[in-house]
Amino acid sequence: MNEQLKGFLKKASEDGPLKEELGALAGLPEEDRADRAAAIAREAGFDLSVEDFAPAEAELHDDELNVVAEGGYA
Repeated sequence: MNEQLKGFLKKASEDGPLKEELGALAGLPEEDRADRAAAIAREAGFDLSVEDFAPAEAELHDDELNVVAEGGYA
């Protein structure tokens, strides 16, 4: 997690209106939620993008699985 995101999350946890604005995103589709969260962060003075709010990809690609299976690391 980058420092900008950490700072934004800290501010959001302490700022009631900002917390409410982010909470209102809960019903949106994932992509829309990330896009709107990034816009809210930028409005609050943080340099964040949609990618910063996108969920982490849990799947490994075949080449990554092969490295793990062989006991190595990427």
